[in-house]
Amino acid sequence: MNNIRNFVASAGLTATRVPDSTRALTAYLYGATDYDNVTWEQVLKLIAGPIVQPFLNDVQTLASSPDDMVSYYSRALLGDFFHHDETLDEFRRIRTLCDFIYLIPLPLGVSAYAKSGNVDVAGYHVRSIAGGMLFGDQWVFFAFVINWTAGTTTDPATVDRFFAAISDSLSLVKASLSKD
Repeated sequence: MNNIRNFVASAGLTATRVPDSTRALTAYLYGATDYDNVTWEQVLKLIAGPIVQPFLNDVQTLASSPDDMVSYYSRALLGDFFHHDETLDEFRRIRTLCDFIYLIPLPLGVSAYAKSGNVDVAGYHVRSIAGGMLFGDQWVFFAFVINWTAGTTTDPATVDRFFAAISDSLSLVKASLSKD
């Protein structure tokens, strides 16, 4: 985690926070006092109960700002963090596998590279997608994030509206920047 945090700091991503581990984050959110040392079996028992700590907190959290995400992807997708073309190619290839890319109708004729994230627990939800799209020789970098509360563990209506807003936004951006 120190290497990741050092990279985040060196890239100037001042609003990006990463937990000690996914296990520590989960254990903390579900109320474990010794969250850094829980076993997998203990985590499985914890997640049967309710979340007791807020996702966005000062102890164990996973968060970033849209500004940080755009800053990162506008440099990463152009190769600023890579020493070899092959590494950049693989980074871009992996970013085409983002599951949200397949759930959001993207404008025709774009190549999209993104990373998504989501949380769904009773009372709290998150969707995020950040990356870039390329059409012609034009790059556009984006970050879309929504955090909301709902008493259920699923909220498909809000997710559908969020994805539709992303699709509409990216289509408008492409239309306004296209040279055709």
